[in-house]
Amino acid sequence: MCMKNPGSSRDDIYIMNISKMKPLLILTLALALFSCGPDYKTESINPQSFYPDGPTVWNGDIFYVEYSKDRIMKFTPGNKNIEEKKNQVFYKQKGCGPASTVVYKNQLVVSCYDSSKLLFLNIDGQLVQEIQADSQGKDLIGPNDFAVHPSGTLFFTSSGIFDPNAKPAGKIYYCKDNQPIRIAGSLHYPAGIAFSPDGNTLYVAEHLAGKISYGHLENSSEGENGTDWKVDTLSVFHQFGEEHIGQYSGPDGLKTDSGGNLWVTLFGSGEIIQLSAKKNPDSTILKEITLDEKFLTNLFLKEKENLLILTAATDAFQSPYSGTVIMLDLGK
Repeated sequence: MCMKNPGSSRDDIYIMNISKMKPLLILTLALALFSCGPDYKTESINPQSFYPDGPTVWNGDIFYVEYSKDRIMKFTPGNKNIEEKKNQVFYKQKGCGPASTVVYKNQLVVSCYDSSKLLFLNIDGQLVQEIQADSQGKDLIGPNDFAVHPSGTLFFTSSGIFDPNAKPAGKIYYCKDNQPIRIAGSLHYPAGIAFSPDGNTLYVAEHLAGKISYGHLENSSEGENGTDWKVDTLSVFHQFGEEHIGQYSGPDGLKTDSGGNLWVTLFGSGEIIQLSAKKNPDSTILKEITLDEKFLTNLFLKEKENLLILTAATDAFQSPYSGTVIMLDLGK
């Protein structure tokens, strides 16, 4: 893996007359141009997974889905004894096609992309509740990823059909008294969703449009049954270029750190992109990390935000849809 220089888009900007340069200066320039950046440390959580996605941490354990196996996995880190580290099936439901997980009100919430419903599981892996329709009685179509607002409200995306030629029909919901209420629509396959640390800005990854959109979020009323929310018309926060996206490639997982910067996994190009919370006319990209795993599906910022839990499908289009779950140490 290698960190790219986001401020440089063309190699020829470095062309210069080096005949007058001293040898030491030439060597220094060469090292700067060809350095791959820091050597990040990785740790394997599960090297033989099956289309993993949607990682989260609950009571010290790592949870993630295996979409092609219809199951939720639990990884127990253990202590220094590596034999104590293990992956096990936490929950399974045929036809679910799980896409992501999140911890909400001391339960693990799972989005079933294939069966279009939400599952609420307790700490023992028992099903507590299923939700299949929104507050208007309409079916949820392809629920995908979650984010919990700083106020405690659960939000999630409903992606629709993964087809570049399909009409943008994705939606964003929030849950009030465990009833999904639509807050935005007509999105081009919304996947990851996140909030600014103050909760005033909503971000969403529109995968098939190759962009991160954002809008001002505010609560319109508060009552005994919860808070009502509304969001402004979504605008483009960052549009990825051709070097990052393709017909099916695009931004997938999305998280914000304590500084408000966005972390994005790019499905298809194997890149993790950190975007500045402050829009910059020169470059919004702060950091690019390229991995061998091309089909990165999602990420989770762990502990002091120096660790990323990453899920990836190494073969996203052919059964058994092999994949891997890793932890990436960003260092200081």
